[in-house]
Amino acid sequence: MGANSADTVLSGHTNDVNSCDCSASGLIVTGSSDKTVRVWSRQTADPAGADRDQWQELAYSPLTFHLYTVHCVRFSPNGASFASCSTDGTAVIWNAKTGVTVHTLRHPSQSPLRACCFSVDGALVATGGDDGDVCVWSAEQADRPLLTLHGHEESVSCLSFGGPAGLLVSGCLGGELRLWRPRSGRTMPLALQQTAHDLGVTCCHLRPADSDGGGGDLLASGGNDCVVRVWTVSAEEGGLRPLTELTAHTGVVMDVHFSPSGRQLASAGGDKTVRLWDTESWTLLRTLHGHSRYVTCCCFSGDGRLLISGSNDRSVLLRPVGEPEQAGAGLAPSAPPRPAPTQVSEWTCDQVGGWLRSLGLAQYADAFAARSVDGARLLELTEQAMEDELGVELVGHRSKLVRQLDRLRQGPPASPDTTPPDEFYCPITRELMVDPVVCSDGYSYERSAIAAWLKERTSSPMTNEPLAALVLVPNHALRSLIGQRWRPAAGPLSAP
Repeated sequence: MGANSADTVLSGHTNDVNSCDCSASGLIVTGSSDKTVRVWSRQTADPAGADRDQWQELAYSPLTFHLYTVHCVRFSPNGASFASCSTDGTAVIWNAKTGVTVHTLRHPSQSPLRACCFSVDGALVATGGDDGDVCVWSAEQADRPLLTLHGHEESVSCLSFGGPAGLLVSGCLGGELRLWRPRSGRTMPLALQQTAHDLGVTCCHLRPADSDGGGGDLLASGGNDCVVRVWTVSAEEGGLRPLTELTAHTGVVMDVHFSPSGRQLASAGGDKTVRLWDTESWTLLRTLHGHSRYVTCCCFSGDGRLLISGSNDRSVLLRPVGEPEQAGAGLAPSAPPRPAPTQVSEWTCDQVGGWLRSLGLAQYADAFAARSVDGARLLELTEQAMEDELGVELVGHRSKLVRQLDRLRQGPPASPDTTPPDEFYCPITRELMVDPVVCSDGYSYERSAIAAWLKERTSSPMTNEPLAALVLVPNHALRSLIGQRWRPAAGPLSAP
C-alpha cells in the first residue's frame, strides 16, 4: 500500500472505506461499503510523538446494524455519541461508550441516506439523502424531523454545521450548495450557489468563526470537477461567496476537512492523495501518498496532530502532521508550476502530461510520455492513434481528448464565452446536450445516447466498469446552464 514507517494502518474493513471521523477524546469511527461501522481508541498517548501511539478496535466493534453501504459517520462535538447513515435508508445515533443504538432516523420518503452531521452544540442532527431533502432532528428526541428543508433536485451528498449562528450547508450531486439557518425555523435557504461545482458537489466542511485561525466563517467544498473551492460564509441573505480555488488534484475531490485550529485544510481525492493547504496563503503545504486506490475521506484528530484518511483500498491511515509553524521546512509551500509556452507545438512531453492531468486523464500520461508525445505530435494525433498506440480505449475519454485537441488546434478563442465548456457535451456523441441525464457512474450524458448505449451494454462509457444501476436521473442543473446561453435553436450543436 506504500504507507511509510511513521504511519499507522487500521485494518478490518472488507470493502471500501467511505467515511471517517475523530472525536475530541481520541476515538476514530469509520464507515464502509461492507455495511459495518468500526470504532478504534488510542491505547497509549506517547508524549514523544503521536506517530508511536497504539490503536485498538473497541470491544463492541464492528457494528452491524446497517443492511447496505454506510456512506457517512460523524461524532457529536462532545464525543459521547456518533451518527452513521446508509443506503438502507437509516441514520443511527450510537452511544460511543457502549455501542448501543440510541435513535434510528428515517426520512419520510424512506430514501437512501448519504450524509449526516451534528450541530456545533450537539443538540441537532441533520441528514440528507437521495430524495433531495435535508431533515433536521433533535438529537435527544428523534422520533420525527423538526424541520425538512426542500430544494435540491438531486441527491444530497454532504452536510456541515458550523459557526455561532448555527448555520448548515448542504451540497448535492446536481452541483448546488445551499446555506440554511435551521434554528430560525425558516425553510428557505439564506444563500444558493447553483453551480458551485458544475459536475456535482461531493463534500463540504465549515470552519467555525471562533477557531484559532481567525477571520469569518469559511466553507470548503469539493466536486467531481477535481477542484476544491473555498467560500466565505455569513448569517445573512446571500451569505455564501467564492473566495478562492485550489486545483492541485488530478481526480475527483472526495472529501475536505479543516484542522481544529482552522490553519490547515485537508483534501482527499481520486488521484490517491491527500493534500494539505495553508488557509492564510492557500498554498499547497504537502502532498501525502500511501493509499493504493481512491482516498475517499479524511479528518484530523482532536489535537490536530494526526491526519486520518480512508480509501477504496479498505485501509485507514493515521499520519503525524503539525500546524505550519510546528512543521518547519517539511511543510514548505510547493513552488508554483512553470507556465506552458503559448504555442502548443512547443510543449515538452512533461507539459503534455500536465495537460492530460488538467483534463482529469492522468492515467494516460505515462503512455503519452513513453511514445514521446510532445506538443507537435499531440497536434497531429488522430482518434485511431489514441486507441491503437496510446491505449485510450474508453470512448468517453477519446471523445474528450478529440474535443480538447480541436480547441488547441484552433488556438485561444476571441472571447472566453464563445465556446461552451467541455462538460456541456455528451461524452458519447460529442454534441451539446439537450436532455442531460446522470448515470450511476456519476457522469452526464445525452438521454438518447446513453439509452442507446444501455440497450447493448451494462458498463460505463467513461470507466468501462459495470454500472451499479441502469437508472437515468435528469440533470436539471446542467440543462438549465446549457439553456441559459448555449441551447441551439434546433437540434444539438456539434462539438467544436
